[in-house]
Amino acid sequence: MNSKRIIISFLIFICIYSCKNQENGLGFNQSISNEFVYITPDMYSESRDSLKIDIPLEFYIKNNSNTNYDYVETTFFINKKYVYLGNYENTDKNTKEIKGEDWEIPKGKDNTIISHIEDLYIGLDDAKKVFKKYAINKDIENFRDSAKIVPYKEFRKDFPEIIKKMEKDPDVVEITTRSNGKKAYDSQRFKIKW
Repeated sequence: MNSKRIIISFLIFICIYSCKNQENGLGFNQSISNEFVYITPDMYSESRDSLKIDIPLEFYIKNNSNTNYDYVETTFFINKKYVYLGNYENTDKNTKEIKGEDWEIPKGKDNTIISHIEDLYIGLDDAKKVFKKYAINKDIENFRDSAKIVPYKEFRKDFPEIIKKMEKDPDVVEITTRSNGKKAYDSQRFKIKW
């Protein structure tokens, strides 16, 4: 008799826990993108010791809650610094629609987002190795446009040492949501996997 009570109590606990989890549920997963990496000069930098690198970050965000999210926003912290709005851009991978400052996700729906952050840099020595490897025929110290490199999956395989440098300081994306009709916002932080 006692074991039946324990089993029933356990099942009730699991049910309550999963319902509670479903209420606040934000599904989040990061994938390694197949979008292209770009390298561009930083026109406003006085020092010429680095270039900007555009690495596409791919995030899958799902609304597992029982209500609509009428507000979803990403905030990035790179090298322990806040990335200001305007220094990153989110694009819906499927529709190619640029997401504004915030967007909506109805219950049960999801978005796959490609984020491009302007505040990422690569040292000149590493950039020279990248240009040499992929036969990018540009004067690395004087070019003024952008260089299309390779898909990020390939870049990661070819340059694990560059990825290791980027992972030295843990970078974070914070997802902030608000359920329809509520005044309170919820936020969760996730480590960016370069």
